[in-house]
This record gives sequence, C-alpha cells and structure tokens, in this order.
Amino acid sequence: MSWQVPFTRLRMVLDNYTHLNEILEFVNAHGCSATDSSDNHYNELVENWNSRNIEGIDAGDIKSTLRMIELVDGDELSDFGKEILENWNDQEKVKNLIAKKMIIEKDGWAYCHILFHLSGKKRDELQLAYQEYYDADVAAQLTSISKYNIFLSWLDIATEEGSNYKFDMNGFKKRIGFAMDEFDSLSELDEDAKWCYLALIRLSNGTATPIGISDIKNGVENLTGKFQAELAHTIGTFQRTLEEKGLITTARPTGSTSRGSPTDWTLVDAEQLNTSFAAMLETFFRNEKDLSSLKLFDKEFDEVVKEMDSPDIDTRGRALETFAAKVCWILGIRNIEIRKMDRIERDVVGNRRTPFFTNFLVQCKNQRNPVGPPVIVKELGTAFKEKYNNIMMFSPSGYVGGTQDYCNEVMVLTGVNIYLFNKEDIDKIIDNQGNLLAIISEKNKEIEITRSNIDPVIESLTKFPDFVTQMKNLGWKPPDETAEN
Repeated sequence: MSWQVPFTRLRMVLDNYTHLNEILEFVNAHGCSATDSSDNHYNELVENWNSRNIEGIDAGDIKSTLRMIELVDGDELSDFGKEILENWNDQEKVKNLIAKKMIIEKDGWAYCHILFHLSGKKRDELQLAYQEYYDADVAAQLTSISKYNIFLSWLDIATEEGSNYKFDMNGFKKRIGFAMDEFDSLSELDEDAKWCYLALIRLSNGTATPIGISDIKNGVENLTGKFQAELAHTIGTFQRTLEEKGLITTARPTGSTSRGSPTDWTLVDAEQLNTSFAAMLETFFRNEKDLSSLKLFDKEFDEVVKEMDSPDIDTRGRALETFAAKVCWILGIRNIEIRKMDRIERDVVGNRRTPFFTNFLVQCKNQRNPVGPPVIVKELGTAFKEKYNNIMMFSPSGYVGGTQDYCNEVMVLTGVNIYLFNKEDIDKIIDNQGNLLAIISEKNKEIEITRSNIDPVIESLTKFPDFVTQMKNLGWKPPDETAEN
C-alpha cells in the first residue's frame, strides 16, 4: 500500500496523564534531560510518587511521550506544554487541546476509526486491522496500541474491559466535535463531491459564510489539479448530494435576479469544521485504500446470522456476503472488497499476501434452490477474465447432485481451486468459529487428493471433450496453447 498513516507511539501509563502537571512542572524546573533514571531530581520525583502509590515512573517512556505530544521543545517546555500547564485546573480544556493535537494534527483519528469499527475487540485484532487499512509497518507495535488505548481512556474516548477495548462515540464527539459515523458517511461521497465539500470547509474557515460556485471550483482545482471546466456540468449533481446529506445549504447570491445565476453554498455546523479539521479530512479523503470493508466488523456473527434468515431478499443476501467476508478475514485474506453496484458479478473479493500471493473470488447464493454447475460456469468466466486463483461459494441451500464432481473436473483442468460451503459448513462456523480451520483443512485435503490421482492434461482433454470446449469458450487456454502464446 503506497498510502499510509503511521501509527503514533505513545508509551506513558494512565498515572502519567492524570499527574501530567507534575511532570511538566518538573521539566519546567529541571529541563527535559533531567527525566532520566540517573538524575537525582528525577529520583526524588519517583520517591514522591511511590509514597503516593502513583505508577508510571519509566523515564524513557515519559520523555518519549512528551516529545511525541510536542509538550517539550528541546530541553524546555514548548509553548504548547506551557499552555497545558497554565490551564491544568481546567481539565476539559486540557483534554480537548491534547485530543485535537494528537487526533487531528497527528493523525490519531486513523486509530480511532479502527477502534470505532472493532469496538470491544482485543488489541491483536486492532493491530491486524490497523496494519491492513492504515499502516503496513505497525506489526511490531502491540504494546504501543495498548498504550494508545490508555491515552484514549484518559481522554474519555475509549474504555478497557480486561484485554478488550471499547470506543466511546460520545467521548470522541465531545473532544473532536465530529461523530465517527459521520466520518464514515463522508467517505461514501462521490470523489468530486468530497473535494467540493473539503474546498468549502477550507474557504469557510469555521464560519457560516456563503461561498460562490466559482470559488469552490478554484478550491477543488487547488486540491486536485482538476480544472474548472471539468466541473462545469457536474457540480450541480454534487451540490444536490451534499444538500441531501445535510452538509450544506444553498441560496442565490444577494441581489441576484437571473435564474441562471450561480448558487452560494454554506456549511452546516461550520463552527466545528476549522482548518485543522480540514487537514485531517484531506488525509482521509486521499486514502487509496478501500475502507468500506471495515464495516464487516460492525456486526458480530450472531447478528449477521439473524439477518441471513430475514424474509427480505436483499437483507438476506447482504448478510451472507458479510458472513463470507468475515470468514475471509479469519482465514487471513486481506484487501477484502464487498459487492459494489458497478461490480455486481463479484460479491466479495480479496487476497492473501503471505507466505505467497493468491487471490479469491467469493460468490454468495442465499436462495431457496440448490446451486448447480451453471453458477460455477459463470464464476469461472469472471475468474479467467480477472485472473483469480480461487473461487469460494457459499450456498445455505446446498448444491445439486454432481456439482462437486463438476468442480473437481474444473480444478484438474484449469488449476483454479473451488471451495463449496454448504449449510452444514456454515452451521459449524456459526456454532464455533474455530471450526473454520478444520473445514478448510478438510477441503484442501480433498483438493490435493483430486489433483494427485489424475494427470490434469491427458485425462481431462480425453475424458471431457465437451467440458474442454466449454472452458475454452469462457477464456481458458489449455497448457500447450498457453505456452505457444
């Protein structure tokens, strides 16, 4: 992934934050360099804390965190550190200042976004998700994730329950002035609508000032390089989208009488959307990663299972797709994408990057009738066209007789693995997610036996001539033809 939000490493414990004023007073009196286990003044502070049963005396952790939060500048308190110390008696102001420093300016919103979707999960699950969606290099920072949760707990944005961490939506909105679910809603805007909205935020600068269309187009051009002419015939569409979502209001400029006059846009809740927030939003909008699959964590298996039995066909189908995506995540499949309207033939896709790259095409059929070979044929066409190595099929209604034999022929001839999940498999996974690995192990064993007992070229080409013709029509080429090309 070329775009990343590096995880911020904070190392202090909770007592360091609740007694941060004492640390800042120490630095103000003795300098940051005195925060060292060999310094007599620091040892006096440690003894004082020990006598009051205050934990968190590691000098290296404290010094590192002071620098990360920019509370020190060189050996002295920074202007920000002085501001925090001066306002210590107003804890709400102090926490708001530090929250905005770390969550908006230093991109802590990315971890909050993960915690929002994985609320209640363990830290290793949070680490895996952050690694997948924001920072591929975060793998060795489990301890830092734990310490970041401590920091968020101090800010009333997170709570810890044993080894699990929960996101507090009200706490986040109180500190940042913006709800995380609204954050996700903005990510679903059309690409150009995002830039129009961001340009409006920057131009408004925290005020409910009407901004003209021409200025908005200039703002988009500055952000993206897109010329005004490219937006001329489409900006009305983005305007309607932003109005429908309640993000802007519109009106014709004062004194305008012509029906064709440009429309002014005004931000809703403008006072909460300042330039610092705009910087955070720009980073979020520039993310090249598809974050929509983060929502697969929003529901537990039992919630998804209930929806899989819904009388509503669309709800039932979407629930099975979410179930399949959750199965993919457990199996170590990443870059998961769930069905989009412009790619209706692909329910779920993803890949595994370790120890070797392999990709997966997943189809979900939550219907009354069993699935048969014609459905497999359709998936093969997509797999050949888009170069997928594996097909996974989820069908609670089962499969018609002979479907597995058909899939065995396909796997022998083409090298594309096909995994069929029936109601029994799905029920076992629902009963205990730990059963998934045993199910996959058994299916892998069956695939290995199928391939090892037959010569894939000679046997298939002579025994199944009609089948070979069918596969060629889908775009498959026999080994000899592939070599020639």
